[in-house]
Amino acid sequence: MRSLMHRLTVIGTWVTVASARSLWSSIPAAFGPQDSDDWILKTGYPVGNGRLGAIPFGAPGSDKAVLNVDSLWSGGPFEAENYTGGNPDVAKYTALPGIRKAIFENGTGDLSPLTGPNDNYGSYRALGNLTVSLDGITDYSNYKRTLDLKTGVHSTTFHSGGARFVNSFFCSYPDQVCVYSISSSTTLPRVSIQIENLLVERDLVDLTCGRDYARLTGYTQTGPPLGMKYDAIAKIRPGSSSTSCSDTGVLTINPTKRQKSLFIVIGAGTDFDRTKGNAEHGYSFRGGDPGPEVERVTAAAVSKSYQALLKEHIEDYSALEGAFELNLPDPEGSAETETSALIAEYSSDGPGDPYLEGLLFDYSRHLLISSSRENSLPANLQGRWAEGPHAAWSGDYHANINLQMNYWGADQTGLSRTQDALWNYMELNWVPRGSETARMLYNASGWVVHNEMNIFGHTAMKSDASWANYPAAPAWMMQHIWNNFDYTQNITWLKNQGYPLVKGVAEFWLSQLQEDAFFEDGSLVVNPCNSPEHGPTTFGCAHYQQEIHHVFDAVLSSALIVAEPDTGFLNAVKSSLDMLDKGFHITEWGGVKEWKLPDSYGYDTKNRHRHLSHLTGWHPGYSVSSFQNGYANSTIQSAVEETLISRGNGNADDANAGWGKVWRAACWARLNNTQRAYEQLRYAIDVNFAGNGFSMYSADNEPFQIDANFGLGGAILSMLVVDLPLPHDAAGETRTVVLGPAIPERWKSGSVKGLRIRGGGSVDFNWDERGLVTKAKLRRNLQTIFPHLPVIAIAACTPNSKLPAICPSRINPKQTMAVNDATKRAKSTAQRVLAFGQRQVDRAVRPETRQKAYNSISAFAQERPILFSFITSQLFFSLLPLLVFTAFVISTVGFALASAVLFSLFWFGVALLFLVPALCFTFSIAVLVWLWAVSTFLVGRWVYQKTPLAVRGQVAVKTPVDKEVLFRKPTPDGFRGGDVKVETEEAKE
Repeated sequence: MRSLMHRLTVIGTWVTVASARSLWSSIPAAFGPQDSDDWILKTGYPVGNGRLGAIPFGAPGSDKAVLNVDSLWSGGPFEAENYTGGNPDVAKYTALPGIRKAIFENGTGDLSPLTGPNDNYGSYRALGNLTVSLDGITDYSNYKRTLDLKTGVHSTTFHSGGARFVNSFFCSYPDQVCVYSISSSTTLPRVSIQIENLLVERDLVDLTCGRDYARLTGYTQTGPPLGMKYDAIAKIRPGSSSTSCSDTGVLTINPTKRQKSLFIVIGAGTDFDRTKGNAEHGYSFRGGDPGPEVERVTAAAVSKSYQALLKEHIEDYSALEGAFELNLPDPEGSAETETSALIAEYSSDGPGDPYLEGLLFDYSRHLLISSSRENSLPANLQGRWAEGPHAAWSGDYHANINLQMNYWGADQTGLSRTQDALWNYMELNWVPRGSETARMLYNASGWVVHNEMNIFGHTAMKSDASWANYPAAPAWMMQHIWNNFDYTQNITWLKNQGYPLVKGVAEFWLSQLQEDAFFEDGSLVVNPCNSPEHGPTTFGCAHYQQEIHHVFDAVLSSALIVAEPDTGFLNAVKSSLDMLDKGFHITEWGGVKEWKLPDSYGYDTKNRHRHLSHLTGWHPGYSVSSFQNGYANSTIQSAVEETLISRGNGNADDANAGWGKVWRAACWARLNNTQRAYEQLRYAIDVNFAGNGFSMYSADNEPFQIDANFGLGGAILSMLVVDLPLPHDAAGETRTVVLGPAIPERWKSGSVKGLRIRGGGSVDFNWDERGLVTKAKLRRNLQTIFPHLPVIAIAACTPNSKLPAICPSRINPKQTMAVNDATKRAKSTAQRVLAFGQRQVDRAVRPETRQKAYNSISAFAQERPILFSFITSQLFFSLLPLLVFTAFVISTVGFALASAVLFSLFWFGVALLFLVPALCFTFSIAVLVWLWAVSTFLVGRWVYQKTPLAVRGQVAVKTPVDKEVLFRKPTPDGFRGGDVKVETEEAKE
C-alpha cells in the first residue's frame, strides 16, 4: 500500500499535553525473596549520582536504603595477584592459521585453542544498608512514597502521632554524596543511624561511629592478597544535636526541643583506581585508601545547608533531565493510580496506556542520569543497583547488546554527557589489556575485547565460543563513538578520545580480515567469527561484517575532522572497505542470512532466537539501513521484515527477556510498521516490568536486568524519528530526518521537545489525533562549523506506510538545494584551509613529536598532580601581564592605524567636496563649447547644401552697377586647397 504523505509545516509554536513525571506507591518498599513481588528490586525506587546508588525503602520509623558504589567488585587482582584478565601466559596466535584453514575448507571450525581462563572474574556487589530509625513511630496513615523524575528526589510522606513527616532522599553529583532528610511538623523524635552489611562475614567489616557520624569499612577478602577496601560514612552536621555512639556502630541523635528537621549525608568509595589498570602499574587497579576522600566529601557536604545541597542537586539533575520532553496524553487519568497498579493492570492485549508508556520513557532517562556520569563507571547490567554480594551475571558488562542498549537514548535526548563514563571505561579498562589480548591471541595491532567484561580488564576469550568469545564487541561500541560526535559536534573530544579508540579498533580488523577462500568472490571476511550467543564458529558472520563497515566508515568520516596524518592507514581502510563483504545476504526463504554459509548447511533456518545480531546494521546501526540504502530499498526491507517475523515476539524458551522485545519494537519502527512496533512495546511492559518499573529478565521473576529499561526508551525514540547518518563519501548531501515513522494513534495529540538530530541541531514537533506530525520547529546548532555536515530536510509520513515510498517530499526543497550547494562550496573551502593549516603545523612540529609531548605532559600531570597544578597556575598567572600588554599594544597600534585612515578619509572627503563641483562646472562649459561648434558646422553645411550654387553648379548675381557676377563650383582641376574661383563678366545688353 502506497504511503499517504502528510506535509510538514515548520512553525514556532508549542503545544503542551500531559506529562509523565512521577512514580508513586501507597506502601513502603519491601525486602522479600527474589521470586516474590516483595523483592526490593521490584518495589523500591532508585536514585543515584553515577558513582553512588541507593534504593530507599521509605518505611516509617524503621527506614532503610540499599547503598551501592560503582567500583565495589570482588575478584580481579584484588583476589589473585597473578590475575591476567584471561590473557594466556604464552601467545596463542600461532593456532589461528590452522583454525582459518579448517573453517574455509569445512565451513565451520573450533575456536577453543584460543580460549583462556575465567578465574577470579568477580562480581559487582552491594555496599550495605543505611538504617534510619525514629523512636515511637509504630502506626502511620496518609502514606505516600514518590520518585519525582523531574528532580531525581525520592520522598516519603506520612502522619504519625499527630505529626506529619516528610523524608527525602537524593544523590547529588555536584557534592558526590547522597542526602537523607527527615522533617516533622512537630519536634523530631530520637533518631538512630547505622551503615550495616549483614550479608558478608563479620570479620570482613568494621562498624564504628563518632560524635557526628556512623561508619562502615570493609574488605572483599582478608587475603592474600588483601581484597578491595571500601569505606562509607553517614554524617550529620556537628553540634546540631546531642548524640551518643554504641559499640555496634549505631549513632543516636537526640534532637533539641525545637528541632523539627535534620539531614544526613552519605559518602562512600573504594581503593579501586582505573588509572592503575595498565602495564606501568602491573594492571593492579589498586589506588589509595578511600577513607580520607570519603571524609573530605562528607565534611564538605555537611557544612552546607540542606537547601543548598538540594538546590545544587536539582540544578545539575534538571539540566540533563529537562533537555528533552516527551508529552503523551493521559486518556484514562492514570496519573491518579499508583505505579505498581498501572503496571499490574497493563496488558499487551489492551489498547495501551500512553501515560504509563511515557512514564517508563522518563524513567529510563532518570536511570541513566543516576547510574552513569562523568566520573563514574558506566551503567552495568543492573545499572547501579545491586542488593547482595553476588549480582546476576556478575552485574558485569555484556557488550553483545546489553551495554549498547544501555545508551540507546543518550544522544537523542540530550544525555550525551552520561556517556563520558563509557568512553573512560573503554580507554582505561579495556584498551590496556585489550592491546595485550590483540597481540597474544591474534598477533594484531590495535585492541580487542570479548563480550563479557568486569572492571579489571578481562579482555581475553573465555569458556564457550557461542556465548563469550565475541571479538566484535569493540566494533559495535564504535557506533556509539561516531554517534556521540555526530550529535554533539564535540571536535575536541573526537580528536583526543573518540577517534583514537576508533582507530585502534580499525587497526585490529585491518590485520584480521581474510580474502574469502570459501566462495572465492574476492571479498574480505572475518575468520573465525560467531554470531553472538548463536550458531557455529564460521566465517563472514553478517554481524561482524556490518559492524566493521561501521568502523571503517567512522574512520573515513573522522579523518578530515581530526586531520589524520597517516595516509597509508587511511588508504588501507578505504581499500579494505571497498573489498569488504558488507554482511547482507538473503536466505532462500527470504530472510537476512546470519552467516555467509550456503543455506544447504542448515544454519540459516527460521528460528526464534533472542538475539537479532544480523540486523544490527538495520537497527541500532545503519550500515544496512543507510549505507546500503536499505531504508529506501524494498528488497532489503522485505528481508528484514521476514527475519523479524521468523524471530517472533521475544518469548521463546530461551528468549523471554525484555531487551529482546524492545529491540524488536525498534526494528519494526524503522520499518515504519506502527502496529508491530507498538505491539512489541506493550508486550515488553506486560511481561517484563515489575511494579517499581524495573525490567526483569523474564516473566518467571528472574533477575533484574536494566537493559530493557534503557532499551524501551530507545524503542520509543525509534517510533518518533528516523535519523540516519550518511556514509563518508556522501558528506554534504541532503539528509532526510523522518518524523513520526511509527506513532500509534493511541498517543494522539502528543509532542516532543528538544529531540537531538545529527549535525548538532534539535527539533520540536507535534502530531495530531491520528499520529500524523503537523508542526515542527528545527534548530541548528550555531556552533556547528564543520562543513562536512549535511543539510537537513525534514519529512513526516502516515504511520504504517510501506517503504520505500516513505517521505519523498521535503520542506522547501528549493531552499534546501541552494543551502546544500553553499554547504558543498564551504566544505571545499574548509578542506583547503584545514589542509593548509595542518601543513604549517607539521612543518613546525612533527605529528609524532606533538603526540610524544602530549603523552609526556599527560603522564606528568597524572604522576605529579600537585606540581603540575603549581606549574600550570604559575604559567597562567605569568601569562596574564603579557596578555594584557599584548592586548594594549595591539589596541594602540590598531587605534593609530584607524586614526590615520580616518584622517586621510576626512581630507579626501573635503577635497571631493570642493573639487567635484569645479570639475563638473568646467566639464559642462567644455561640453557646451563643443556643442556650439558642432552645431554651427552642421547648420552652415546645411545652408550651403540648400543654395543654387550647390544645386546647379553656378549662380549669377547682379551688382549695383548692373554687372553680373557668375559664381561657379570649381572643377577638379581648378580646386586647390578648398579655394573657390570667382569669375566676373560684364552683363550683355
